[in-house]
Amino acid sequence: MNLINETRVSESPISRLAKKYPQLLLPIRAGEKETEEYRAAVLSGVPLSAEPDFIGSPGDFLSGVDTPAGKAEILYLENREDFEHAFRALAHRCEPVEIPASVGATTIRGLINWEKIHNHRDAYLAAGGEDWSGEFNRFTSDKKNYLDSLILLSGGDDDVALSLTGEHLKVKGIRRLLGEMVYNLCDNAVKYNRPGGSVTVSVTLSESG
Repeated sequence: MNLINETRVSESPISRLAKKYPQLLLPIRAGEKETEEYRAAVLSGVPLSAEPDFIGSPGDFLSGVDTPAGKAEILYLENREDFEHAFRALAHRCEPVEIPASVGATTIRGLINWEKIHNHRDAYLAAGGEDWSGEFNRFTSDKKNYLDSLILLSGGDDDVALSLTGEHLKVKGIRRLLGEMVYNLCDNAVKYNRPGGSVTVSVTLSESG
């Protein structure tokens, strides 16, 4: 499924995600998960100065979505090599496991979002907090505060292009149900499409409101 965002930013999706998941900055190699660098970055949130080692493509896309299972982000990587790199880094702790060619999508749960933790720390200290260790334990006692889910998608020759366009509007309703409705509509439109087809999602305000 090829996701096309009409409002892309200059920062690549991988660079944006690496602020949350530093394992995207680490090499893929046997035993990497046992290194001090991996443990410090992924398990303790120690910042890395490295740059992402991904090919990158103009078609890469990152977007948030409300799914029936809760909030998640969708990362679409047009280059297959980048998809496998991200898959290994996030789902297999940077180990060089074999990714079958038949696998073009996966959902990865339980990712530690260090950006959320660091932002909470900065806000806590700025407000005059003095016991970050205790606050850290309290904050991380609720997994919803810092664990993420990510839907990872790979490009391919038979992609269905999903184009998102329209206006920024406020819609009255229950956020979860509206999110599920849009998600299910798009999921069915892509699932029952033809190879190389397209789906356009457009948001507009009608005369009836």
